[in-house]
This record gives sequence, C-alpha cells and structure tokens, in this order.
Amino acid sequence: MIKPIYVLLATYNGSAFIAEQLDSLIAQTDPGWRLLVRDDASTDRTAEIVAAYAAKDARITVLAASQTNQGTAANFGRLLRAACEQGAAYVMLMDQDDVWRADKIERQIRLMRTEEERLGAGVPILVHSDLELIDCDGRTIHSSFMNFQHIRDEPSAPLRTLLVQNYVTGCTILVNRPLLDAALPIPPSAMVHDWWLALIAATVGKILYDPTPTVGYRQHPGNQIGAKGWRRGLASVWQGLRLSRTGDGNFARSLAQASALKTRVERAGLGADAQQQLLAAYCALFERPRGRCARISGLRALGLRRQWAVRQWLLYLHACLLPAAYANPAAGK
Repeated sequence: MIKPIYVLLATYNGSAFIAEQLDSLIAQTDPGWRLLVRDDASTDRTAEIVAAYAAKDARITVLAASQTNQGTAANFGRLLRAACEQGAAYVMLMDQDDVWRADKIERQIRLMRTEEERLGAGVPILVHSDLELIDCDGRTIHSSFMNFQHIRDEPSAPLRTLLVQNYVTGCTILVNRPLLDAALPIPPSAMVHDWWLALIAATVGKILYDPTPTVGYRQHPGNQIGAKGWRRGLASVWQGLRLSRTGDGNFARSLAQASALKTRVERAGLGADAQQQLLAAYCALFERPRGRCARISGLRALGLRRQWAVRQWLLYLHACLLPAAYANPAAGK
C-alpha cells in the first residue's frame, strides 16, 4: 500500500488567499496526499475557511489551534511532529498565500523515489524547486525566484553555502522520513524550519533541485519573508550590520544554528567525516575570542561562501563587526 504524502499548512490570518491555495492542492494530478492544518491564533476568517474545506474533503485534518500566536517556526514544528506521529513517509510544506502548480506533488515524489532507489531508502533526502513570483492577482512578476534573488542550487558542496546562507525555500520542499528523523526536534536556535531541514540534508543526506517552478510565490504586504527588492534588501542589510556590532542579529543567530547542528550530528553519530570536520572548524572560529583578520582568513580557508559577490563581502563584514571579545554563547550546548 502506498502511503499518503503529508502536506503541512501553518496558518495565521491568511483568509485573503488561503482558498486559492487549498484549491490548488485539491487540483493536484497526484491525489495521494493528506493535509494537516494548524492555525496560530488567527483573528480573521482563516480557521472558518479551512474548516469548510475539511468538512468537504476527508483528506484534510485540522489540528488543535494555538491559543496565542507562537510564530511560523513553532507552528511548523508542531505540524512536523504530528506528521511523524501519524507515520508520515514523506512531508511537504505549504504556505497559505501561494498557489501550487498542478503537477507539483507528482514531479517531486517521482524525483524523490528515483533517488531513493539509487541511494537507498534510509538516506535522508530533500527535494526543492524554483518558484514563479506572482502578485496579489496571480499575475507573473518574475518567472524565476532563484534568478530574481541571485541564488542557485549548490549540488557539489551545499554545506559550505548553507552554513552562511539559505537558498532552499520551504514552500517548495519535499522531505522523506529519514530526514525528518534526523532533523526533529527542531532546536530553538534554528533560524527557520526550512533552513534547518536543508542543513540536515546537506550534512547527513542529499539535496535534489528541480529548476522548473512548482509554486506561484505570491508577493504582498503581509509576506513574512518574500522576495526582497533592492530597497527592502538594503534596509535589512543596514539593520543586520548594526546588530552585528553588538553580537546580535542574523549572523550571530546563524552561528548559534551551526552550533546546534554540530551538536545534533555529534550526538546522533550522523554525517561523513568531511562534513563533521567542516562543522567543527567553522564553529571553532567563533567559540572563543579571535581577531577580525583571523576570522576572515578562517572563513576563506574553509571555503565558506555566500552566493553573489555582494553577499560574500557582507559575510566578511559581519564577521569583522562582531565584538572583538565575541564568543558564540551557544558553543558546546
């Protein structure tokens, strides 16, 4: 018997677009899915809309909602645990405001099963794809999110990029059960759930990329992340540089995330020696006070790279701006 593919949908005040997203799931060419939905204390009609769909389609299950807003990462964490408890063999993540292409599930599960046959069913695997950027009315803004953001897949050495930059978009991914078993529970220091899943796959398994867009990635004022134009991007860069000077901000958070990954890999005995050594060497750069030049030299020696020259120089700048006495507070945890 073929097990269903679990689709996980974390909702919060998504009434404007959620019906269109649910319609795109129901229209999938592969009908062998099961949807788990968990609401994060919405104050609009989101829960009502989802309940109406669940009443008409037995494949849709609504989990108990949050009493207070806990955030996207925590909501998806609950959904991932629920899927595992129900015996999920495969899991896909869905955002409430996007539109799935009709063959998304069919394309990705075919890629997954082909790779499992090649590598073995016990290998953790993550499949992800490009996206098409669309506006509130579903009109195309850009045919490729990856090109728009100056990002790309890194098939040869994904961990060297993923330690310092995420290029895997959560609403495109499919993961198998071995990956979930290695990734859960998601630690509190993980920046976002999709980045953590990608890091686990890069360290102990395999990442597959489909260049064909499988999702219409809707851009609107309520996007939590979205595709940043140059104005938004410049504002976030400036804020990040200011926070790095105090040992806060996303760069410091990514160091804590790397330390959590190192701990998970070591305790579980996962990953090849090369990945373990890279993780240990990267974390060691920031586990004790170190001069700015030594930090940059260390990053260069390890071959850690962000995509696009501007991001690479920002990586070095963040490393320099960290206080001279900075030591990663997550080291050893």
